[in-house]
Amino acid sequence: MRNFKFVFIHIHKATGSSAREFFERVYGRESVGWLGRDFERNDLLAGDCEVFNRYKVVGGHFSFDLARRVPGEKVYVSVYRDPVARAISLYRFILRKKIHHLNEALAGMSFSDAVENCPQFRAQINNLQSKYLADIPLANQRKVSCKDVLDNVFSGSFYFSNMENVAQLFDRIKKDFSLPKDIVYGHANKNNTPTEKDSLWEDQEAISKIQKLNAIDSEVVGFFDEHISKNGIIFPENLPEDKENKKERKGVHDMKHILLHIPKTGGTTVHDLLLDKYPQNLVCPERFNSLKNIPIEDLGNYAFFSGHYDWQAVVNLPGLKKIVSLFRNPEKRIVSLYHFWQSHSWHHINKNDLKGVRLAKANSLLDFLNLDGMGIPANIDNAAVRTFLGRMYVGPDREFLFPEDEVVERAAENVFSLSAVGVVEFMRPSVVSIMNAFGHEAPDRIPVARDSSLFHKNSAMERVARPEITVEVKDRLSYLCRYDNELYKRVLDRYYPCLSKSEVVEFEAVNNENLRFIGEGWDYVIGEGCYLRAEKSTFLLRLNPELSKYKLTIEGELINSTDGLVLFFSVGGKLVSEYNFSSLGKKSLSFDIGSALISKFGVAKIDIKIGWPEGAAVSDSDFSFLFRLSSFTSSAI
Repeated sequence: MRNFKFVFIHIHKATGSSAREFFERVYGRESVGWLGRDFERNDLLAGDCEVFNRYKVVGGHFSFDLARRVPGEKVYVSVYRDPVARAISLYRFILRKKIHHLNEALAGMSFSDAVENCPQFRAQINNLQSKYLADIPLANQRKVSCKDVLDNVFSGSFYFSNMENVAQLFDRIKKDFSLPKDIVYGHANKNNTPTEKDSLWEDQEAISKIQKLNAIDSEVVGFFDEHISKNGIIFPENLPEDKENKKERKGVHDMKHILLHIPKTGGTTVHDLLLDKYPQNLVCPERFNSLKNIPIEDLGNYAFFSGHYDWQAVVNLPGLKKIVSLFRNPEKRIVSLYHFWQSHSWHHINKNDLKGVRLAKANSLLDFLNLDGMGIPANIDNAAVRTFLGRMYVGPDREFLFPEDEVVERAAENVFSLSAVGVVEFMRPSVVSIMNAFGHEAPDRIPVARDSSLFHKNSAMERVARPEITVEVKDRLSYLCRYDNELYKRVLDRYYPCLSKSEVVEFEAVNNENLRFIGEGWDYVIGEGCYLRAEKSTFLLRLNPELSKYKLTIEGELINSTDGLVLFFSVGGKLVSEYNFSSLGKKSLSFDIGSALISKFGVAKIDIKIGWPEGAAVSDSDFSFLFRLSSFTSSAI
């Protein structure tokens, strides 16, 4: 049997307790994880493998947006209910359960008053079923539509029914997954008075309020009831006939691929790699944040979107979506943006009236970082966090859409829902991850779309000196990236984790050609660099024997560390060279991988260790050291 998990999306008062008991009888209590009992919401947000790998079934009161973060292959199960019956049942349940968190709030309230005057209760009966069943991020669920629900349930991974047909639903699950036939679905939390006979049905004022609150839920329930009256339940091989006309509802393309491009994060390189994977007529021409100006029916006709969008723009696109993005060290991203803009010629700036670029061209880096107009803050003041909060927003006092103590958490929640996340400092694995997310093979070579050393070869640009990073510039960058730096750290920790103390990494490196490609043609078993965090950490590089005739250039950048870091070169376990990093910043050195060394020591590998000399005073605070291969010469030694 396939290695998968059942994920039960438990809509309040829609037989979730009975479903849990069913699965516990099948798999045992220890193999069924339930929200609030066995794990917390933050575990879902993190998609923590250590938490969820122990369970065969995961369930609870959470929406599909959280359900899909459960790691591994999943089969979704859920049961829906008439919105009014569900609201009545929930109201009675809360009043019966003294330990329920809303019991005290509803005590003494009539049903109609509870619907009108208790916001927490109202939230649980306001199109909640549609919000749970649609593949929509949490922040945008208030905009749910019937189409959003149908698109998701018709994805082919759902087992779904109403309350009346739930026994048939679980019989089908038993059949399809060869579960024990003698285990029968039952009814937990059964009330002595059936909801259908409850006197609250006579409260027309309350019923009318509930119906108005649940316009979307009612539309969804009506559609599914019509199908289920004919076919019993919904499962992958028994989808509604409307499935055949799904393209008419959703537009021409069922799945949209979206590259959300934060400026100067390698997005152009990835865009160019993806562009030839889609016919030109299926590529949305809008590259900036103006998707809202395109009619919704036209947006439905595109399969590939790539541009400087914000989160709100992409989640509002119709249909199912896979969204990817890239990140970069935030302070370096700003410096790169400034240098790129400065490299434009005055002729090109004036001809095209490039306002922001003109300001970069006319100002020093420090003055540029202090500018307030022409959209500059949106590009440099915590731009990554602002991009993923919703719509791009920079208030008059540079405030955010949300309280500042919430912005990183909210942005990270959206970032972690992406189908793939790349980081410029780890470009090859990032490209592989993004291409695979869209179902494409990553190329052997990754051309650099905008190599700063070649700007002057573009007729619209010219060669300019790289800006000096003064103490004042460094302080200003630190302030402008105070939240982006935290988001970037979370991205690294989640997708490209740092090495821990004394950890040794070992891999082979092979160069295809000495061409100007990211990583200069080097292919790695594990990425293009590593961050080291602890004192006397060691990094071992195993070189292919074919490189014995070449000169290797090692480039590293000391970002935050005690001075005195040393790069040690060893062949056959014997030290042959070392290089001292006496200060922060970028350093490079050349090292001959001569055949003489190989014959002398009888090995075809060089160990490169990063650490400190014996007796060096090293701070206990974290540091990072970015190490990567930069280039090599093709001349024989």
